[in-house]
Amino acid sequence: MERNIKAYTSIALGILFCGSVLIGYIPIPEYAIELTCISNSFIGILLLLTGINVLRKMKKIPGIIYHMWLVTILLVCIVSCVGHFNFHGAFFFLHLVNPLVFLVYYMVFIDDVNNVKKMLLTPIPVMIYLFFDYIVGICRGTFVYGIFEVDETGFTAIFLIMCGVYISLLMIAAVTQYINQKIRKIIFVRH
Repeated sequence: MERNIKAYTSIALGILFCGSVLIGYIPIPEYAIELTCISNSFIGILLLLTGINVLRKMKKIPGIIYHMWLVTILLVCIVSCVGHFNFHGAFFFLHLVNPLVFLVYYMVFIDDVNNVKKMLLTPIPVMIYLFFDYIVGICRGTFVYGIFEVDETGFTAIFLIMCGVYISLLMIAAVTQYINQKIRKIIFVRH
């Protein structure tokens, strides 16, 4: 029974994530390189694969994969709320609802073992994206989000920004993993 709940919840949420990406980005495909689109798409696919894996009783996807994308989408949510990003239509889901839903999913369904070495990997998707954004910025003359001017942002500034982002993401990872462990103890003590 518990297996079916996880499987069908995963599939339903995977459809929600992928559907909201399609609804939000089909009219504006030139913006599909945004972290919002990439993170929601990867999580949607991850959730669909999770549902299929659970139903077919295949090998479990490691918790670190969920944690990496949780940290990524929570960054999207935080930056969207602080930066007053678009919250109209599908972007209400992409920037706010989907990150919070995935946070709850992670807390309830993912048993993420407390491992400091693995936690150091959680910022990898964002760090890869920042490197990608830097390359795109050099090639196009503007960064994806246009927060900085390419000519005015030197390598040293980019390096310091990336270090600050990495440390911030590690803090998000530590907090979410701690809460995950506490909630998992409560859920499994009752059963």
